[in-house]
Amino acid sequence: MVQNALDNGKFKLLFQPILSLRGSNKEHYEALMRMEDENQNDLMPTDFLVTAGKIGATIKLDRWVILESIKILSEHRAKGNNTHLIINLSRESMLDTTLLPWLGVAFKAAKLPSDAIIFQLKEIDINDHLNVAKTFTQQLTKMGSSCSVSHFGCALNPFNALKNISCTYIKVDGSFTQDLQ
Repeated sequence: MVQNALDNGKFKLLFQPILSLRGSNKEHYEALMRMEDENQNDLMPTDFLVTAGKIGATIKLDRWVILESIKILSEHRAKGNNTHLIINLSRESMLDTTLLPWLGVAFKAAKLPSDAIIFQLKEIDINDHLNVAKTFTQQLTKMGSSCSVSHFGCALNPFNALKNISCTYIKVDGSFTQDLQ
């Protein structure tokens, strides 16, 4: 089903707004991917990403999300909007040494400033590959982009990741806020 969706363009993006509690004039949205099943129902990433990983399609999906996001964001910013997108990256993309040079070309082709996109990595992926994550985030910063850490607070020593990488945003794991009400 994942391969069929890849072959037939059955993926789409949704954009969830992120509200600033400090009154920032920048708009932030998180890009969220969905896959259509054979009945045109949207499937959540938890329903297909494990399978995508098994068939080696994770990097391809990440690059599709990045390209589509850059295209949409570039058109949106051309209208005078100061919008920034947060894009989730898989462990495989973080480990892919060809991603950062490819990103540079993609930003240049779209005439989009690289600071318009924030790349989000999971805390567990950072901790499992600390040296790679450190180099990856340093190179992202060097090219003008920034990094966010998602699912923060689940590791035994959550601040270990923050000591070793360069990140601008932190997304606390949902388990800490689910009973807030």
